Amino acid sequence: MANFFLVLDEIKTELKQIEETGLRLTEQLALLNQYVVFIFAQIKACETQEAANEYFEMLEAIQSTLATLIYGQDIILPDSLWRFAHDFDHLAEERQFYFQKIRSGDYVF
Repeated sequence: MANFFLVLDEIKTELKQIEETGLRLTEQLALLNQYVVFIFAQIKACETQEAANEYFEMLEAIQSTLATLIYGQDIILPDSLWRFAHDFDHLAEERQFYFQKIRSGDYVF
């Protein structure tokens, strides 16, 4: 079969790259999950919302990237990260609310 668009070795190479990309994404999502857990713990230890502002900025950056993956790339995320991305969609306006929820243990990641 002489087809310039279908070459088995090229397809195998591309499939291997896709597999490696998937593995890296899985590892990176697990790392992001751990970042969120750690950031929540740091927020819980803060006495004031102002002391937690840098942590909330980190959460906003993470949420923004996750939202891009979900809504811009149609990437399926683990449930905990999907819920976080959805719940924290308006974090800039709801910092006080989430600060209180995280500190009291009412919102658990």
